[in-house]
Amino acid sequence: MIDSNTNYTHSLNFFLKNKCFYVKDSFNNIRKLIEDIHTYAFYIDKYHIPHICLVDLSGVLHYFIYKDSTLSSINKFKLNILSKKIKNFSLYTLDDSLNIFFHINLNNKSSNIYHINFNFYNDKVSHNIVKNVSRYSKYKIKSSNNHLICCYNDSSINSNSLISIYFNDLNKSWEKLNKLDTIYLLFKFCSSLKYE
Repeated sequence: MIDSNTNYTHSLNFFLKNKCFYVKDSFNNIRKLIEDIHTYAFYIDKYHIPHICLVDLSGVLHYFIYKDSTLSSINKFKLNILSKKIKNFSLYTLDDSLNIFFHINLNNKSSNIYHINFNFYNDKVSHNIVKNVSRYSKYKIKSSNNHLICCYNDSSINSNSLISIYFNDLNKSWEKLNKLDTIYLLFKFCSSLKYE
């Protein structure tokens, strides 16, 4: 269950029960929104708008926003994978896009991270796959200063070396961090912190 309002003046709870997706308002009214759902993820952007992505049992990804007590469909498309294989489904927003992440285990050793980038302004969808991620270590995705950074262990490397990549929003691809990129992104992150 996810609460969409941290100040509790009017809260919404979204939850999945018996493969149905529900919303419960602060007056305890419950509405069934969609049936046959495998998984979902939820993100509240800086404008306090809930973004909701659902994957149904037939492998269709649905993208909604919840605004003015209405669930509005923004986009939907068929994924080229079985929905029951999807793990760790999550969302992040950048200034101009919604970013959807999940992984699929390939074998006992490795998995792939799937990334879908949906541009708010032109409705373009781009797909990226980060391959050969070790199944035995958790990958991390962080959003900071309109940047996405992913850290993971490569399953093809025998050592425990950590690989860091960032999402280049201009060309919609993942790139390895070099020393200058790392310094720049850390500087941008540190400069965004508010000290009291």
